[in-house]
Amino acid sequence: QRWWNVGSWQTVRGVTAGSRRGPAFWMGRAEAEWARYERVRPVAFADAGWAGRRADWGQAFRRAAGVQSAGAG
Repeated sequence: QRWWNVGSWQTVRGVTAGSRRGPAFWMGRAEAEWARYERVRPVAFADAGWAGRRADWGQAFRRAAGVQSAGAG
């Protein structure tokens, strides 16, 4: 009944919204922020996600099956 979309700032930043979609999904996010400065707070991040059929879950970790992004700001 539900269709998951992976991509966009809500899931994997820097990836086109809906680039992966399906009835099941997983997503992971890591962020590191340096609050040493008052006005500027550098941050680094990494995101990863996958969406597809549950039967294809074993392929979710293969190269190019999911989407990943990393960046700093």
